[in-house]
Amino acid sequence: MVSFWDSISQRKTFTSIAKEESKLKRVLTTYDLTALSIGSTLGIGIYFLPGAVAKNVAGPSVVLSFVLAAFACVLSGICYAELSSRVPKAGSAYIYAYVTVGELMAFIIGWVVIMEYVIGASSVARGLSVYVDSLFNGTMEATFREVYQIENVPFLSPYFDFFTCAVCIILGIALSVGLKESARMNNVLVVINVTVMLIVIGVGSLEANFHNWALTPKEVPSGFGVGGFFPYGVTGAIAGAATCFYGFVGFDSITTTGEEVENPQRALPLSIILSLTIICVLYCGVAIVLTLMWPYYLQDVNAPLPYVFGQIGWPWVQWVFTIIGGIVGTFASLIGSLLPIPRVVYSMADDGLLFKFLATVHPKFGTPFTATLVTSVIAGVLGGIFNLKQLVDLMSIGTLLAFTLVAVCVLILRYRDEPDENCMLINSEIGESSRLTQVWLGEKTTVKKIFKQLWNWNKLPIPTYLSSAIVTVETVLFVTCSIGLVSLVNYNASLGASNFAVYTIITVSVMIFLLFSISLQPTSLISLQFKAPFVPLLPAISIMFNVYLMLLLDLATWIRFVSWLSVGFVIYFCYGITHSSERKSAIQNQRECSGGYDTLSPNISIVRDPIL
Repeated sequence: MVSFWDSISQRKTFTSIAKEESKLKRVLTTYDLTALSIGSTLGIGIYFLPGAVAKNVAGPSVVLSFVLAAFACVLSGICYAELSSRVPKAGSAYIYAYVTVGELMAFIIGWVVIMEYVIGASSVARGLSVYVDSLFNGTMEATFREVYQIENVPFLSPYFDFFTCAVCIILGIALSVGLKESARMNNVLVVINVTVMLIVIGVGSLEANFHNWALTPKEVPSGFGVGGFFPYGVTGAIAGAATCFYGFVGFDSITTTGEEVENPQRALPLSIILSLTIICVLYCGVAIVLTLMWPYYLQDVNAPLPYVFGQIGWPWVQWVFTIIGGIVGTFASLIGSLLPIPRVVYSMADDGLLFKFLATVHPKFGTPFTATLVTSVIAGVLGGIFNLKQLVDLMSIGTLLAFTLVAVCVLILRYRDEPDENCMLINSEIGESSRLTQVWLGEKTTVKKIFKQLWNWNKLPIPTYLSSAIVTVETVLFVTCSIGLVSLVNYNASLGASNFAVYTIITVSVMIFLLFSISLQPTSLISLQFKAPFVPLLPAISIMFNVYLMLLLDLATWIRFVSWLSVGFVIYFCYGITHSSERKSAIQNQRECSGGYDTLSPNISIVRDPIL
């Protein structure tokens, strides 16, 4: 019988994943994935973020804010790229967690990712509705208020937005009957959107005035800094990066399509890096021309580019940007936002953690048909009843938690012992006559052995159970220290200067030791088409940045997040834990196996540790 602890901690293995046959059609290419990533990311954010951040937070240094935000996202993107090469399955962070930290944590991450994507789609659809409504002078809102008005509910929209709901459902139907056709439509929309951005950058550069980057304090009104390139100081540029970070959210959506990509190990990592590079160039280009054309303190925070082009006497650019760029770009973003939701739901349902009917694949279209329709309706309803701010705030915590876990997964998997793969590598690379003919994973551990392994005293060539356990514990401690360090920085005023300095030095010293010890451990010999460089430093920086942004979120957002998790726990403990495919497989294996040895070759056998 499988115990409760075994059930919630059991992990998928790479061997079991390799044996699973996908029911989905492999129709997506590298170009399709890159366009989907750009489309889902380069949406409504580029139409308001540069102006809002420039005016109130960073000034002209908003350009550096976007560079810093892009750097932080590239760190997460590289981590996603390695994991998508290692585990090319539908499910994104959910499947990575299942392989790395076990079933319960995988369910939590999957449930949070579903929240992130559903709310992301809802917010984009709501933003599209607001954008279209502005072209008709608020006629849609007035009509919807007459049809169905929501009164005296502070956390809901004052009216039900039928346009938002209808767009989500119609687009969901389109995605459910043909992914390739939807991808082609998205490719066209992305090309149009990128072309509009390039036109805006090119035309805007003709009106560039570098004096707007060198304004004197006398030229700047009170309350808008001191002028120059850093009117709010260097701290303003850094604070702006925290806001600009959300302009890059969405690139990870393509990692949910691992089972629908023609060559996932190559296409997924390449498309992630390509899309982030293109997005960064476009964001920075728009920020540059925007702040050079018009003083930062005069920017419009809601629609900066149409406003600026109207002010400088280019009304045709204003029209093109508003009508074509805004609607097309936002619609492409909505496609990219709706696409990943059913893939995560399908993956979890196929593993038995969500209701099985959600894993239905259409025999003709080869898409997760039921999951697509159900999640599109949910996204439409949420977009219809909530306003934009509440949707965006709740989406942020899901995104950051997923980014953090992906970085943790890279650290753990890079140094993890994978018995099946390692034994094969030993057999082929060391030879049958080697003294390493048997790998003992369950041998007795002593304090002396642990201390030696902290420094990898014996220069082990491959990971062992002990070295993997040390990396896992040190990674958890590093995340804990990151939370502590960020808390110290945010709340240092109550500590006093001397206490703050002491606590900070101790925390940073511990973090440096943890990273140094991790770097000494033996790494996995499994060959991948893409590996993240500078491990463990790169994922460690990603973890710290994501933790910093998470702790900036307000208490109300955390309360909503806990409420969503509570619903998920009810589903998991009432349904998922007993219907889990991995649990059923473990029970079947217990019935078939009488011993603890798993012989992989005549010369290699493994004693599986009960913790595994």
